[in-house]
Amino acid sequence: MPIRNVPSVMFGAEREEIYNPATSFEGWSNCSTPMTLRDRWFFIDEARTTLRIRRKSFVFKDPGNEILRYKCVQNKGNTYLLRIQGIDLNRDGIVCIGFAPVHDHPTAEYRIWRLSQSVIGHRIMAPQEIPGSIIPPNINHWCKGAHLPVESYIQRSEPGCKFPHELRTHWQTSLQIAWRLSFSKTELSFVAMNRTSYRFRCERRDKEFYLLRSFNMLPGQDGILCLNIVQLPTDPFYDFKMSRTNSGNWNSLEGMVLLVDRGLSVRLYEDCDWLDSPARPEFLYRPQNGG
Repeated sequence: MPIRNVPSVMFGAEREEIYNPATSFEGWSNCSTPMTLRDRWFFIDEARTTLRIRRKSFVFKDPGNEILRYKCVQNKGNTYLLRIQGIDLNRDGIVCIGFAPVHDHPTAEYRIWRLSQSVIGHRIMAPQEIPGSIIPPNINHWCKGAHLPVESYIQRSEPGCKFPHELRTHWQTSLQIAWRLSFSKTELSFVAMNRTSYRFRCERRDKEFYLLRSFNMLPGQDGILCLNIVQLPTDPFYDFKMSRTNSGNWNSLEGMVLLVDRGLSVRLYEDCDWLDSPARPEFLYRPQNGG
């Protein structure tokens, strides 16, 4: 599968570029991660340990231990100060981490460093306890551990995701070009009004956001479809609201589909370019005969 090059503009490749203690606090921004980092990552040497990165949050899962849900307090470039509130009585937890792209590793895309003091627990992501009265923690004060050799490699999760059980059935829809939609565990089957059938595999998912792929939609090209699917438990008429979150470049299917090179690696937060301003929603409802 073709792989994209990891951009080196956003992240410094040299370790000393991750954090410079001489940098003043002035100019440090509120936290927002770049699109290139927003995904589910595995630690290379810990196959079941994952880090889900979103715009302003980091969710760390280490098998057998409590899930750590961090909010990002501050960042500049590739340095992030994260915080968990209320891990103990009047105590919060913080961790400071930095990222740098790698180009000489067979599977990893980034190195990750712990830039705050080492504590008992996971060597990269364990929280350091601080008084809960510190609002907000200061990057210059807490991110001083760059000289310590605490680092790891992370790789992006493999393509593949599942639809929730509530979706796995046949649906009628308000989408005028569709005769019927159906979801299985991992696929969306789309039957157009002219009875042409299309199948899209669930490629990437983050909560209610999905990136789907149809293989060989045209010779040498796959089709990408991004959807935000939200359940409507109190709606008397509709079961789900479904909004498209990608721009399209294929004239068929009313321009809903984005064509990409066959097998190209795709990413939800980069290729679904309408996440913040989705298309008009369509609705799913059960067939009148209950089928």
